[in-house]
Amino acid sequence: MFVTKKKYRSLEMMKEKDKSDYLGIMGEMRQEAKKDRVSLEAERVGIDAINQLNEDLDKKDYSIIGVEINRFRVPVAVVSSRDHQPANIMLYSLRNDTYQGIDNQPKLVISFNASDRELVIEDVLPIEEETKSGNGSILVTYLIKEARRYQCQMIKGTIKATCKEEFEKIAEFYEKNGFSVVYGEKKGEFDIELIL
Repeated sequence: MFVTKKKYRSLEMMKEKDKSDYLGIMGEMRQEAKKDRVSLEAERVGIDAINQLNEDLDKKDYSIIGVEINRFRVPVAVVSSRDHQPANIMLYSLRNDTYQGIDNQPKLVISFNASDRELVIEDVLPIEEETKSGNGSILVTYLIKEARRYQCQMIKGTIKATCKEEFEKIAEFYEKNGFSVVYGEKKGEFDIELIL
């Protein structure tokens, strides 16, 4: 939603004078922006695909937390558990206005350490043919959003790689996404952490 400078100034002046009117107008603007976002998501992806995915996810107690377009121009639904604490975050391809099934999707398996307010990446399940698609960046972006939503102080994990090229590529990916990479004593293994 676009707000002109003149409208913004008048809202700022109203904020000073009558806070209840200001809050009411801001609430209406937020609702309008939310409707615009939902309508944009429906335009990007066929509503039938989203409805079918929602029906299947309801049975597993998961819900869609976002819809993004990856580098291959394929819409993907970002899905997470409805638990009262963060859990798995997965992507479902919505290619050709149909979703690609419940199994075999890119996934971050995470656990929540409530006492330390940390999210721990337990496992990463990529899909090999989807390299360079941007799906990993989408997952990590939503992981960070979920961590902030649950007021976590840190995201951490231990990453293992099978060969030197893979090891360097994965370390570079996490560094690019803001994580610190600490190389351990074990060959082919490193720790990552992001302080929020």
